[in-house]
Amino acid sequence: MLDPRIVALHEAAHAVVGRFLDLPAGSISILPSPSSAGHACVGADVEDALFEARDYALLGEACPARARRALESAALMLIAGEAAVWHAEKLVLVPPVETAEKPKAPAAYRADSDAEQLATILWALAWTAAEKSALNNTLIRRAQALVALPQVWRAIVAIANALLERGELDGATVDALYHDQICELA
Repeated sequence: MLDPRIVALHEAAHAVVGRFLDLPAGSISILPSPSSAGHACVGADVEDALFEARDYALLGEACPARARRALESAALMLIAGEAAVWHAEKLVLVPPVETAEKPKAPAAYRADSDAEQLATILWALAWTAAEKSALNNTLIRRAQALVALPQVWRAIVAIANALLERGELDGATVDALYHDQICELA
């Protein structure tokens, strides 16, 4: 069984990094479902940008800058979940998670996993395997640096703690907790 603290940090990081990038916060949960250990609903225009980028890619044209920025923000938000778990492991707040311990969703549900969504975004943003790999590595470094920022990490921990207490949070609660932590340092 996956440690609930890990799931809470993972989902909280999606929400906090999404808010940090000015994506609207939705509900987040650590209540398990048949398809996942938790979920975070963040961002509204990402799906539109992805469809736009796919259309351009199918035509053999570069993705417009506006759509590219939206997709890069979405990719950072997706990677932030794992980056927060890595950061917590580094700080020895949670035990290291072995890949074999990570829950696997049934095949029918995996299309919406973080990894599948990220792969789709990378497909839309980069043409070659080398470009995809370089972009992925850059995004991982950016996400790791972002979650390590003191005010961002404090917001992640505050929201993760609230998730552990309540199981799920609505967008207004996420926003309030986020602003309490981010604005406290300003």
